[in-house]
Amino acid sequence: MRNGSGRETTMRNRKSSIFVFVLAAAALYGPAARADPPGPVVETREGPVRGLRAGGIDKFLGIPYAAAPAGDLRWQPPRAHPRWKGVRDATQFANHCPQVASPFGLASTTEDCLFLNVFAPAHGHGAEDEFDEPLPVMVWFHGGALLVGESDDYDPARLVHEGVIVVTVNYRLGALGFLAHPALTAESPDHASGNYGLMDQQAALRWVQDNIRKFRGDPGRVTIFGESAGGLSVHSHLASPLAAGLFHRAIVESGAYALSQPSLSQAEALGTLFANLLGCTDQTAACLRAAPVASVLAAFAATRVASVIPDVDGKVLTQTVGAAFASGQFI
Repeated sequence: MRNGSGRETTMRNRKSSIFVFVLAAAALYGPAARADPPGPVVETREGPVRGLRAGGIDKFLGIPYAAAPAGDLRWQPPRAHPRWKGVRDATQFANHCPQVASPFGLASTTEDCLFLNVFAPAHGHGAEDEFDEPLPVMVWFHGGALLVGESDDYDPARLVHEGVIVVTVNYRLGALGFLAHPALTAESPDHASGNYGLMDQQAALRWVQDNIRKFRGDPGRVTIFGESAGGLSVHSHLASPLAAGLFHRAIVESGAYALSQPSLSQAEALGTLFANLLGCTDQTAACLRAAPVASVLAAFAATRVASVIPDVDGKVLTQTVGAAFASGQFI
C-alpha cells in the first residue's frame, strides 16, 4: 500500500508539474506565437505605407515627403521623392536632419532626413469609428532656433484623441537649411538662396494637400502651428507668397514677427564667411557641396551664429515678416 500510494503521489506531482509547465509556457510564448494583426495600410502618391496602431491611434512614421537633399541636391529646393515598390514600413521614426547634439536632440550627420509623421484616430481594422467625417489637420513645425530639433519632439496623442490628424515634420536646419551664398544665388533660376528649410516645410504642406485625404484628413482644414523657431516658421509662411493655398489657419507659439531680417546680400556676406571657414576659399558651389556634413556643422558653429533668421531672398520671402504684417500683405 505504501509503495502504491507513493507511486500515485508521484504521478499526481508529475501531472501537476506538467500542467504548471504548460501554463507557464503558454503565458510566455502564447502572445508571440499568435501573429499580430497587420498595421493599417494607406496608399500615398509615392506608394503604400504600413503604419502601426497603438492607444487608439494609427501612426505612420518616417514617410518621405521629398528626395534626400544630398550631393547635387544640397542647397537646392526640395525635389519630389521617387515612387517606391511594395509597401513601405512606416512604424519607426526616421533620421533627424543634421545638427549638433543639444538638449533638444541627438547629433545627426544624415542628410536623408526629409520625413514626416502622420497621427490619426484609429480607423477600420476592427477599431471603433468615432469620427466619420474628414478630420481637421494640424501640421507641427518644431522649435530649436532653426539649428536643432526633430519631428518626434512631442507626443500629439491628446490632440488626436480630440479628432484631429496631426502631422509632424523634419526640415533642414542651420547652414544646410538656411545658407545664402553668391554661388548658390547665381545658379538659382529665381536668383535667390537661403530659406531651404522653409521650402522643405512648404513641400511637406503640399504633401499634405496631395495625400491627407487617404488618412481621412480634410485638406481644406489645415492648421499650421509651431513653437519658438517653429512659430517663426509659421510667421514666415503667413508672409510667403509661395504658401498660398497650403493652409487655412495658423497658431504661433512664442514666435517673433518683428525680427530684423537680413537682406539677401547681407545673408550672402555671412555665407561667404562660412565658405572660408569651411575651406572653400574659391567660393564655388561645387566645393560647398563636396564638404562632409560634419565639416559643414563645425564651420557654421565657428561663425558663432546663435540662431538662424530667414533672409528676404526675393522668392520665399519678398519682404520682412514685420513689413508684411504691417501692410496687411499676409495669408
